[in-house]
Amino acid sequence: MVAVENSIDGMVGESIRRIRKRENVFVTMEVHYPINLCLGGMENSKEEKLEEVYSHPKALGQCSEYLEKLGANKIPTKSTTEAIGIVKELGNPKAGVIAPKVAIEKNGLKVLKEGVQNEKNNYTIFWELSNKKEKGHCTALIVDLIDKPGALYEFLKPFARKRINLYAIHSWPENGKYWFLVKVRCSNEEIPWKELKRRAEKIRDLGSYFIKSFL
Repeated sequence: MVAVENSIDGMVGESIRRIRKRENVFVTMEVHYPINLCLGGMENSKEEKLEEVYSHPKALGQCSEYLEKLGANKIPTKSTTEAIGIVKELGNPKAGVIAPKVAIEKNGLKVLKEGVQNEKNNYTIFWELSNKKEKGHCTALIVDLIDKPGALYEFLKPFARKRINLYAIHSWPENGKYWFLVKVRCSNEEIPWKELKRRAEKIRDLGSYFIKSFL
């Protein structure tokens, strides 16, 4: 399972770029999961006494409003798990961490404040990945388009003609061009591949999947 998008902080570009580089990785499930981020610290820590807070940059971004009011230095880490480990190792009551409640408590730290994210209906989209394709009612594609006016418009035309609903489209710059992640509400078999391939420089099929929501 990898995080690919957050309702507050947007796409997790690092995950998408890594998937783009691997030809044998496919999406088998898309999971929408609510995120309740908390402030954690040592047993003797006090919220108002914290001088530094550790967490993944995405988690820090999702809690930017609270952290600005707190006034502590924000220190990015590779993951919330790493951040928890750093705070435990430091043993400093003036060092805190932003992480899910269960992770804070499971690792022996104290929850100092719950629900510190900017938006209370914060959720993250995770992808379950496999080296084998599965069947589902949604499909994801990574697309490199020919660099010319109207290229994206022409690429999307076959979906409109087939009345296939696109529920997400994102773009990333690379070497002066842009490539796209497209997510559609149809199975792999329903996609007009021949038409699309004529309109694109390269298409990467990420497979079909079902959406599971815990919201």
